[in-house]
Parts: sequence; structure tokens; C-alpha cells
Amino acid sequence: MSKNQIKIDDLRGKPYKQKGRGPDGFDCYGLCMEVSRRFGVELPKLRDLLECEFKSIEKPERGALVLIEAVDTRHVGIMLDKRTLFQIRDNKCGAHTIKINDPRIKDRIIGYYKYVG
Repeated sequence: MSKNQIKIDDLRGKPYKQKGRGPDGFDCYGLCMEVSRRFGVELPKLRDLLECEFKSIEKPERGALVLIEAVDTRHVGIMLDKRTLFQIRDNKCGAHTIKINDPRIKDRIIGYYKYVG
């Protein structure tokens, strides 16, 4: 594993759990918090988001959060590299990777964001 990679194998397939922050289950933001922590960045708790700053970026990059339009809500995942999103939406497939050019999500991506504090 290169110094730019992080270990996520233990997270793959973890089940969706409402308000889940691990280790036995995650919601979408909880999964982003855990992966971001492994990148060396502590994301704020959900209740503190309004007091924090996220910078909108034009292109996806490692560690960026991805806001996605879902059927009845908004959804968030985290970029593992410039093309690979790690996400969890429900219990159908658990935590998994998907390429951002995948037809199932590419037209529903709202934007990419970096946490700045």
C-alpha cells in the first residue's frame, strides 16, 4: 500500500445503520467521518456542520465529500481518489465503491467539497 492509500477493506460491506458511527454500522455521513479520519482529517459531528466551513471544489479529489441528489433526500460519500467514491446508502449492498462516471450517479452529483474547518 502506498503512503497515499488508506485501508478500507474492513469497512467494505458494513451495513447501513441510521445515525451509525461504527464500528458495526454506518449512515452515509458516519462512513465519511470514518474514512476522513483515516485520511487524517476529523470531520465535525453532524450537529456542528452549520458552524463549519466546507469549500466547494470543481473537480473530485482524494478525501473530498460528494453531495448527491437521492430520491427523497440528499446523500454524501467520500472520494478515495479522483474517480472512486466510497458510500453507503442502505442495506442492499452495504458500504461499497462506485466510479463517479457510473450512470447510476453521475447525473445526480451536486458537487464536491473539502472540509476546511
